[in-house]
Amino acid sequence: MSTVDRMLELANIKPGEIVADLGSGDGRLLVRALKNHKARGVGYEINPIMAWFCQLDMLMRRMNKDIKINRQDMHKADISQADVIMTYLLPEANVKLEKKVMTEAKPGARVISYAFNYPNWGHSHEERAGAGNIYVYHKNW
Repeated sequence: MSTVDRMLELANIKPGEIVADLGSGDGRLLVRALKNHKARGVGYEINPIMAWFCQLDMLMRRMNKDIKINRQDMHKADISQADVIMTYLLPEANVKLEKKVMTEAKPGARVISYAFNYPNWGHSHEERAGAGNIYVYHKNW
């Protein structure tokens, strides 16, 4: 099983839930969330070329109604409707996102981080996958 598939499995995604990918890159995580879990997705990518490529890819795959890609700084992203928030970011970025997620994510949201944890939160699950660890958090605050 790929790391992306394991992250999605650990998120316990139900059909129709919204998955937000902060720093979505090429959108592969959101594509897998739609195909394998029937989730809707929203990606935030600051790189204009990557965001444009990803938007075009979603259009060509006819997934653009279920997956939206925003060329936007993740720190300005609207995560209030997300059931699951996925990240694969450097430690400094995770630290900067902690307050945003704590204040803006809805109660019960799941946060899945690959490679680097959120140092000020207690994770509910951690496991090795590929070259790093997957950290699972539940917003119960």
